[in-house]
Amino acid sequence: MSPSDPATSLPIDAISAYLLDLHRGCRELSPRALEERSFDRLGAVVAFDSGLLAAGTLQRGVPHAHDTYLYRQPAALMESWQQIKHLDVVAAAAMSQPGCAHRFVVADAFAELPAALAHCRAFSLEHVLCTAAVAERAAQYFALSVYRHDAERPFTETERKTLEILVPHIIEALRQARLEQLRRATRTTRLQSQAAAIVSRAGVVIEAEPGFIELLAEAYPAWSGPWLPRPLASLAEAQTHERRAVGRLVLRADPRDERVLVHARRATVVDALTEREGEVARLFASGESTKELAGRLGISPNTVRVHLGRIYEKLGVVNKAELASMLADHD
Repeated sequence: MSPSDPATSLPIDAISAYLLDLHRGCRELSPRALEERSFDRLGAVVAFDSGLLAAGTLQRGVPHAHDTYLYRQPAALMESWQQIKHLDVVAAAAMSQPGCAHRFVVADAFAELPAALAHCRAFSLEHVLCTAAVAERAAQYFALSVYRHDAERPFTETERKTLEILVPHIIEALRQARLEQLRRATRTTRLQSQAAAIVSRAGVVIEAEPGFIELLAEAYPAWSGPWLPRPLASLAEAQTHERRAVGRLVLRADPRDERVLVHARRATVVDALTEREGEVARLFASGESTKELAGRLGISPNTVRVHLGRIYEKLGVVNKAELASMLADHD
């Protein structure tokens, strides 16, 4: 591909502008608003007429969508697709080669599948550009398709490659938007050492940061999604904020309606502190003096000093600044 040939060059400036807007939007917009803006502004990079975005899990090999967004198409499209999904060679190709964008001429792809062709024609789908991502260990998938309605305007190879570049960024931006929405709803914050997931009340991990999946795989080598490992399954039933140490992991569950936000991190020496030591450590690190701590906790200053001595020894710190630094990334 020659960068000087406008017919084959990737639209670098347009891609860059789109990605900047996308990553800003994931911090500012709700997931649904971000989905809409993602499609609105994608048209400046890859021209299209309508689109679809779906995310879900593979449960015993069967796709279960937990979120579907239609752009400039009616809900009837999905109702119709349910009747012919077993004939959908476009979806099958995307799922069989995750990470690759595929372009199809509908008349050719469904030439021998009249029911599928009739479905496409009913919604003016003449050309399809489709890509999917599959997280195998987590058994999660994400698919994005854009359509052209004019039979004389097929997608180009450059447009295919452009969408292939953009989709991983769209996936990550939407993941962060969903997690941030649930963090705001549960009034929680993300700490540096933690990774998060959204879990259904049935224990299905429906959205997760890669680090969360890595932690589960490390702690439970035989595990695969989409359900939580059995020792963690009861986290999906949490009714209030819950913190739990399980093996080498420390997990925090924050429920909100039919979803539970779960943060996970590796256990550290801080987790070896007793409940009283943890309380003394946090208050002392926050700036309280030995005398103030004694008054707050109803113990003598000497007892506070004894606790601090044990805390310093367990954590291997020598002053308040080091203590505060070590505690900074713990819930």
